[in-house]
Amino acid sequence: MSGARIRPIAAALAAAAILCAPSRGSVQSRTGRPVSPLLRVGIYADRGVGDSPKDARDYAGELLATLRSIDPQCRARLVRSRDIRRGALRSLEVLVFPGGSGEGQLRSLGMRGAKMVRAFVRRGGGYVGICAGAYLARSSWPGRKERVLGLVPLVLADGGLGWDRGAGIVAVSVSPAGGELLPELDGIGTVFSHYHNGPVLVPPAANHTGGIDELMTFITDIARPGSAGTGTRGRPFLLRSRFGKGTVILASGHPEATPGLRWLLPRMVTLAAGKVNRRYPASLMETSKIRGEIIMTPERLEEEGILLDICAKHRDYDGETVCGAIAGLMEVHSRRVCRLLPPLLIHESAAVRKSAAAALGFSEYFPGLSAVRRALGHEVSPDVAAELEKALNILASGESR
Repeated sequence: MSGARIRPIAAALAAAAILCAPSRGSVQSRTGRPVSPLLRVGIYADRGVGDSPKDARDYAGELLATLRSIDPQCRARLVRSRDIRRGALRSLEVLVFPGGSGEGQLRSLGMRGAKMVRAFVRRGGGYVGICAGAYLARSSWPGRKERVLGLVPLVLADGGLGWDRGAGIVAVSVSPAGGELLPELDGIGTVFSHYHNGPVLVPPAANHTGGIDELMTFITDIARPGSAGTGTRGRPFLLRSRFGKGTVILASGHPEATPGLRWLLPRMVTLAAGKVNRRYPASLMETSKIRGEIIMTPERLEEEGILLDICAKHRDYDGETVCGAIAGLMEVHSRRVCRLLPPLLIHESAAVRKSAAAALGFSEYFPGLSAVRRALGHEVSPDVAAELEKALNILASGESR
């Protein structure tokens, strides 16, 4: 962010060395528990997560499948507000708050749950906030009484008036600090990620800039016409901060839903836990899968809705129309099409089955792994079977590690 101080890399590395240094007897983590190669992660799955109250478990479940598939050492599970109030945080090292509505998530947490999350991070737990989860972690503007967790010394630009900036694929740059903590991106410069109305976070005052490591910043200046907010260029897209003894990782966009960047979900989790980076399969590290910006204009959103409807009601259309819909949705890297692809693997048209398999593999949609396996066991077309094998090799690449 403009004027924000990035901590010296040497200091960050020294801190990491302290966290990872062995001690006499059993090795202890920041929370005082023995260090294990396994990482216990909770993904919030209550109201405010996803696009609707009924969507919470499915939406959080997609993150669960992604985390487990890429890094099997992440022993992740879904947690609800009642689980938190009943003491679930005692058995976790990192808590992930996904996209949806930050205000809705705070309402479902309740005051008691919010206090427990703050205490968890303050004592040394890790917090990963994605889009709505980043909204949730921010601080209030001075003089306001906003219901937030206050885990980072940052507030919403323009007082949050311009939250409806838009959606699409945005360009982001990797900072020197980001290159150190995300060595796979060191020297790459620019990557492209999904974004959907995520927060633009800034210091509340020019003299309040410390304690934030910007790992990625926006290049794309996304601001919906007529929006009250300013654009995003130069603002943080991915950042790290501290709260008490804990580490907070916030993403304004959705790298976890972006082909070629989904591995950033387990990496954000390990950074929040203060653990050493793990290596991920090369097939998941193709950061150049998406090569340019795509802003979802009203016209594009309308067309996306039509094409999604065709995929959802595929039995009402011929194979050529369904294949065209899949191709159109993949052209704009639609996130919403992924859930509609697994049923298409058993479509009567071999062309549709092949298109769906290719789209699942390219999108790295890990919840579709079991459907790919089932389809492969019954597929009679060699061409479709070959595409299913490609998808399987990608989606199951983490299992052999």
